[in-house]
Amino acid sequence: MYDLILRGGTVVDGKRSQPYAADICIREGRIARIAPEGGEEAREVVDVSGLAVAPGFIDIHTHSDACPLVDYEPESKLHQGITTEITGNCGTSILPSLPENSREIVQYFFDDTSMFSQVVLNEKDRSLDGLYGVEEYARAVAAHGCTANYGQLVGHGTLRGAVMGFVDRDPEPEEMEQLKDLLERELKAGAFGMSLGLIYPPSAFCKSEELVELAKVLKKYDALLTVHMRNEGPRIFQAVDEMIDITRRSGVHLQISHLKLMGKPQWGRSQELLDKIEAARQEVQGAQVELVTRERGHLALAAGYLQEHGLKRVGFESGAVSVDALARYERALPCTLVPAQDLPDGLRASKDGEELAAMEKAQRITDEAFQAILNFIRPGQTEREVAARLVYELLRRGGERVSFDPIVAAGANGSKPHAVPGDTVIQPGMFVTVDFGCVWRGYCSDMTRTVAVGKPAPEMERVYQVVLEAQQAGIAAARAGLAGREIDAAGRTVIQAAGYGEAFSHSFGHSLGLEIHESPNAAPGEERIMPVGAVVSAEPGIYLPGRFGVRIEDVIVLSETGCRDLTKSPKELIVL
Repeated sequence: MYDLILRGGTVVDGKRSQPYAADICIREGRIARIAPEGGEEAREVVDVSGLAVAPGFIDIHTHSDACPLVDYEPESKLHQGITTEITGNCGTSILPSLPENSREIVQYFFDDTSMFSQVVLNEKDRSLDGLYGVEEYARAVAAHGCTANYGQLVGHGTLRGAVMGFVDRDPEPEEMEQLKDLLERELKAGAFGMSLGLIYPPSAFCKSEELVELAKVLKKYDALLTVHMRNEGPRIFQAVDEMIDITRRSGVHLQISHLKLMGKPQWGRSQELLDKIEAARQEVQGAQVELVTRERGHLALAAGYLQEHGLKRVGFESGAVSVDALARYERALPCTLVPAQDLPDGLRASKDGEELAAMEKAQRITDEAFQAILNFIRPGQTEREVAARLVYELLRRGGERVSFDPIVAAGANGSKPHAVPGDTVIQPGMFVTVDFGCVWRGYCSDMTRTVAVGKPAPEMERVYQVVLEAQQAGIAAARAGLAGREIDAAGRTVIQAAGYGEAFSHSFGHSLGLEIHESPNAAPGEERIMPVGAVVSAEPGIYLPGRFGVRIEDVIVLSETGCRDLTKSPKELIVL
């Protein structure tokens, strides 16, 4: 026997399933069963035929903190089907407070929310005394009794006011610790999270660093961070960037309140804003940034993490760690360090779509920089001046940094594959080799071209043509599933047949990605198989000591049937 049955309604259960007819059976104020129509009995039966029956709705953004303590039912909410409210939004909540400022905090809540504007606390009104936090608040609500359900957020403005007053300054170190401790106290007592009102004082006074530290406390309890952002008009994109950065650095769950674009200049940009937020959602989750100090450096943080998670054997990139660094790690870390270079090498060998998009962008920047530098290379310039201009052109076009120090080699210096730009002056009749690249979103580009300044000698033209044909042969042969040596051999054979085999002193190409040199390589003796999605340079060269050198380099992506060239700059000999 049930206390109440809602009979014959159409149930919409909130699970995204199709609505269905059923009886809702209730016992002791709770749904005990959702049953097929008929067959169950109750002390009271209400016919709801023709009506939809659904769980109560949740209003996730309200300022009803004080409502559970007043003597009337929240009829406006109940008539809308709202049975749960999340309170304490926009950085303002009725708690927490300390005994010495409790009444000031409550008055701040009333003033800031403009809800009970007629309420002015006086010495005779002590009804809200002693509500210092969620624990006391929950007891008071339970004692008073309320119809709806409430979830409480800690308002950042209230939190700040309780610890340091309503002042425009950064918290002192000890105040920062008090803010974190007080927030943690409320989360332990059942607070759902913290809200920000960055458009309202005192939250408006804070900097991002303060919010990152508090967000890390929220992350510890898997709690929510909600925000009324600093700007909803001309600087809304910067406001969103700030919040995305805070989530990246803390790993906290973020909910943006009042997402809108105010003002005519922002009209039509809503999709752009939504795309920015969606891109952030797709980023790696569960990571956070830890601040290192002189007293607690990165090795101390790593040691703490290893101990916390009970890790005893840890792999490291043995190809990138010096003997001295390894000795320091072994002294500082409570684990056995195991060489594991093959693991990251294998993971990096094949690029996914997002990685390839970043590398294509980096390569486009490099192509554009090459076109720009052609107008700068001329007799009288030094190698160093051209190198400096290359760096400038890469960065001004969006490169984050250079992927390696650029090589600019004029005349006889071009016979050195890894020449360092110096004070050699470019003269008519010289070849000038430029090898350069940039980083975009962490991924590298690489490119080499050899150009002639004035009419080149016949042998220079012949050598250039041999190198070009060798590159074309290697690219034509390149595909996933081949060993690296097979791709190298396709290009190398052309140079050997032309009689310059001894003058080709390096491999045909190398993998690249997060690092400018990765693996596997297109090199003699490379037995590893090239995977689908490998990004490899194609850079044969001929170097005649003391005379000149030629190298032509593109970057290609391997597939099962061949490859795709990411480099778009012309390869026929350019005469300046």
